[in-house]
Amino acid sequence: EGVGVQADVTPPGAKHPLTVVVGNSRALDWAGCLPHVKAWLADFAARHRDDAVLVVVVDEEAELAIALNDAVRPGAADAVRALRALRVPTTMLTGASAASATPLADRLGLDGCHAAMLPADKAAWVSRTAAEARGGVAMLGDGIND
Repeated sequence: EGVGVQADVTPPGAKHPLTVVVGNSRALDWAGCLPHVKAWLADFAARHRDDAVLVVVVDEEAELAIALNDAVRPGAADAVRALRALRVPTTMLTGASAASATPLADRLGLDGCHAAMLPADKAAWVSRTAAEARGGVAMLGDGIND
C-alpha cells in the first residue's frame, strides 16, 4: 500500500508471464531486486532530487525510471492564503520524498510538511491530530489512496 503495483503479464507469443512492478524505491524490496538495481535507482534519484521517482521492474531487473514533479493546482496558493488569514494551520501529508515535497510546501506557504508517508501513516496522523484539535480537522486528497 502506497509503494507500487505488481502484475503478471504474458506478452503475445510468450511461454511464461513476466512479473512487472511499477513503484517507488520501496517497491524494489518487495520486487526482489538485486543490489545493483537498487544502486542504479539511487544514482538516478540523486540526479532528480526534487522529483518523485518511479521505477518499472520486469522480472527483477529495472527497465525504466521516471522522474515526476508535482505542479501546484490553480487556486491552491489562494486557498492556503485564505486559510492562513483565518489562522487555520495547514500541513501537507504526502508519500513523496522530502526533497520533492518540501519545496512545494514552502512555495505554498504551508505550516508543515510530512513526507514519505504511507496511506496508513496519513490516516494515523489525521486521527491523532483530530483527537488533539479543538476545531476539528479537514483533509483533502487526490482520491487515489487518501
